[in-house]
Amino acid sequence: MENSTTANSTTTANSTTTANSTTTANSTTTASATAISQRDAAKLTVNLIASTPNAKAITFTAIRRCYSGLDGDKLFVEAKNKVDSDNGRLFNLVYNENHLSTFEHILFTFTIDGLSRAALAQLTRHRIGFSYSVQSQRYVRNTTSSKNGGFKFSVPDLDAEKQSIISATNKVCQEAYDKLVELGAKPEDARSVIPQDATTSLVLSCNLRALLDFCGKRTKAKGAQSEISALSDEMMRLVIEKEPWIGELGRG
Repeated sequence: MENSTTANSTTTANSTTTANSTTTANSTTTASATAISQRDAAKLTVNLIASTPNAKAITFTAIRRCYSGLDGDKLFVEAKNKVDSDNGRLFNLVYNENHLSTFEHILFTFTIDGLSRAALAQLTRHRIGFSYSVQSQRYVRNTTSSKNGGFKFSVPDLDAEKQSIISATNKVCQEAYDKLVELGAKPEDARSVIPQDATTSLVLSCNLRALLDFCGKRTKAKGAQSEISALSDEMMRLVIEKEPWIGELGRG
């Protein structure tokens, strides 16, 4: 019986040791993968840096212009006096009837950092009502030794194993880019080895009609990729924060 107890104790001890070793190994692997993805990950940052002053009154004036016989200057004065008392009735009328040319007079300008080149390709499909100025990969050197420390990457929100594969690939691509530049290749040629999750920065301007169209299409509900939908959500959040009446469109 004593031998049996000893054997059982040994088995239990071995099982516990094995389990602990496995747990430690898994924890180490996960921690390593997390560290890699955190090192590579670029945070998507969006700022609204400019917008049309008196946006609400200007939109109200544009709508009233279609139906009023007043001169333009008097119409704008009237709009500033009446726009709040209208309680969004006129805005919702043209919004629900898709008479959105009256929204094109309102402009917003954003700075965007940490957006992948893959998402940029999706974003720039939207041309009407949008203007873009994008950081150049020809003129901006992105070697590890440069002042910006090399490329940053927008790593998808996947499990640790998948993220570690992507991060390892990004590392190899960065090293290849560095080597090509070291050998005398121009950045515009060396960039051929950089993957689509490398991030960029841009200035974007658009009118309200174009923004509503963009945000309506690039949503999770319509199957948009998470990065581009996060961008559209943040742009609209900033716009509504600046012009709360826009958030009420379609609700009246």
